Amino acid sequence: MISIRFNPSIFIKHLQKNILSADSLIKTAMQTDDIIGSVLRTHLTAEQILTAWIYAACNRENFLHGTQLTFGIKLTIADNLGLPEYASKIFRNINKIRNKLAHSGTEAEIDPDLLQSTKDLFHRYIAHTYDPKQQYGISFFDTDGNAEVQAAWNDSEQPPHITLAVMVSLVLCKLAQDSTKLLKINLPPCPH
Repeated sequence: MISIRFNPSIFIKHLQKNILSADSLIKTAMQTDDIIGSVLRTHLTAEQILTAWIYAACNRENFLHGTQLTFGIKLTIADNLGLPEYASKIFRNINKIRNKLAHSGTEAEIDPDLLQSTKDLFHRYIAHTYDPKQQYGISFFDTDGNAEVQAAWNDSEQPPHITLAVMVSLVLCKLAQDSTKLLKINLPPCPH
């Protein structure tokens, strides 16, 4: 439940400044074959979303300025400030995946059980609202309007690290849509 104090303008502003740029971490996570690098970028994007949520929930930009908080602590704070359950559970799994990869030494493979658990959560909370016969995901366009990078959530041929990036992107989209309902802003639907 989003609280009355929640300031969607701060949430959207922080997202635009730190996540939705042309050189976004998600875009580079989708462009690389480096699994660890991709997961780290996706994880950092999720952390930026948590930071934006905390700023908006506290109605204070740069609320965390000068602090060094772990992802887990930011997730707990965001949970306590009303982060929706779907985002919390998916981000918790993203953090587990990142930690397993970061501490695995030389093995650069996403744990299949954690990946499936994350997909199941995503489907339960978000994907079930989409037509299963259609592809939906995220695209980045060049200055001429041509798709530069694109990936779909339900593409079974896609590498797991790209699927994680798409899931975090669509969680971001849903959070933005949910939060802007407070402002009565009509955002276009999440990309398909």
